[in-house]
Amino acid sequence: MRNILLTTTIFLAVCAHAAESTPTNKPRFKMEGSTVVDQQTGLRWQRCSVGQTFVQNNTCMGNSKKFNFLQAQKQTSFASRAGGFWRVPTKNELATLIDKTQKNVKIDTSIFPDVSERNRFYWSCDMYEDGVAWYVDFSSGDVSYMSGDHSSADDQLAVRLVHVEW
Repeated sequence: MRNILLTTTIFLAVCAHAAESTPTNKPRFKMEGSTVVDQQTGLRWQRCSVGQTFVQNNTCMGNSKKFNFLQAQKQTSFASRAGGFWRVPTKNELATLIDKTQKNVKIDTSIFPDVSERNRFYWSCDMYEDGVAWYVDFSSGDVSYMSGDHSSADDQLAVRLVHVEW
């Protein structure tokens, strides 16, 4: 009987501690105009792709620019001069935006309104090996890689910039 009472007491203490340390149910994304902070990862994302401008009615004006892999990596320096340390995300960072519960494209378009079936492929900054680069397909929610010289029109993908908040 004493062992049961001791086990029950320990169990209740552990459960009480777990209940106290459960995180609050705050929203994952904190909107801040043309940027959004992912409160799970600490990353700040531009809501529109490079080449577009965010408009307050939750849309992106203009066309997203498409780049080969090497051109995409150069977008970091242009954005940094324009205010902040923006850079092309890693494949793992970009993959955190995949939301397979979404119907058409696998990203929340209320947060990232420019992603569509036409504008769904995004470069990461990562190379798989020489001549092979990683990207994310938000149509399927897959992380994949592309080989070749990345200079043909078929190898031109969009870029979404990120920087670390924490």
